[in-house]
Amino acid sequence: SRNYVGITGITTEEEAEAVVSHFTAHAKPSHILMMGILITNKTVHLGSAENGNKRYPSLLRLQEILDESGPQAMNTIHYETDSPDTLAVDLVLLFEKFQTYYDNGVLRTIQLNLSRPDIEQLQTLRSRFPELRIIFQLRPEILALPKEELLSFLQSYTDQVNYLLIDPSCGKGIEINPEVVSDLYRTLSTEFQNLSIGFAGGLSGENVVQKISPIVQSLGHSKFSIDVESGVRNSSDELDINKVALYLEKACHTLDR
Repeated sequence: SRNYVGITGITTEEEAEAVVSHFTAHAKPSHILMMGILITNKTVHLGSAENGNKRYPSLLRLQEILDESGPQAMNTIHYETDSPDTLAVDLVLLFEKFQTYYDNGVLRTIQLNLSRPDIEQLQTLRSRFPELRIIFQLRPEILALPKEELLSFLQSYTDQVNYLLIDPSCGKGIEINPEVVSDLYRTLSTEFQNLSIGFAGGLSGENVVQKISPIVQSLGHSKFSIDVESGVRNSSDELDINKVALYLEKACHTLDR
């Protein structure tokens, strides 16, 4: 699976167009643009998240975003649910609504923002949509597990997911520790050589160089993904295209070393 530079929290086609444009200006062949779109189970069933949060677009907006970005970006549903028992049913429903986009390669990636998704649910989803790429967000409660327990836990998911995202922040702006996540990368990449690994947590245009450069130096390469959410939003919690532009310029430059 290709490594990506992610911008999460896209809510309109205008934002999608601007993000694609800024990424294209600094793009490196080693990394693809990941556009993260936050969707909940309520969005699937009601058409909108109905949570008053500016980061969650309606299904109508999702369609407009996909029409704008097309297959040039790795469009990714960042999915959360308060009904994990119906995970497969709800996601099959969502992807059936966007079947054309799946068939055309425009929408084939999902990030699971759940601590412990049910394996059988993932198998059901995969059997219906076998081309799906799945990013497994490793949340703070999972990252806190002792090393052997963490590896044992993840072992059961290796056939179902494509990416492991080390994310101690979960959209709250908590910054990653480069030394800690570099060590974790080494552990995970040794144990799960068929999976791609990424980092998220408090990144922004102001700190992405100081956070990511030490990881590149420690690992000796930039074969990993990164994602940002809070760090490119303004005080009104709207996507700030100037912050996006700065972030993409600095991130792509840092990953090119």
